[in-house]
Amino acid sequence: MSSKRGQGYPIRPDGEEEYFTRNGKKNERMLYIMAKTPFGRLAASDHAMHAVAEMTALDQAFEQLRSRMNDPMKAWEHLRGLSKIENKSAMLEEAATK
Repeated sequence: MSSKRGQGYPIRPDGEEEYFTRNGKKNERMLYIMAKTPFGRLAASDHAMHAVAEMTALDQAFEQLRSRMNDPMKAWEHLRGLSKIENKSAMLEEAATK
């Protein structure tokens, strides 16, 4: 079984391969800390709790893309209704106008 790198396909964008090969052990330790420790879980949950604006922007961009399609996407509508993103978007817009 041959790797994509061995076949000549780049694995990472230009300029990033050297960073990851030069700092490999450091990056592995940081990934371990972020994935396997309480500190990592705290950092991830903190980011998720404060990423409302990011998620709202992604939701609005997806809605624009979806509006150009002819597919009703009933399952997506159901999931979107469960997430209450629409309510958060309205709250953010209301807070921005005050």
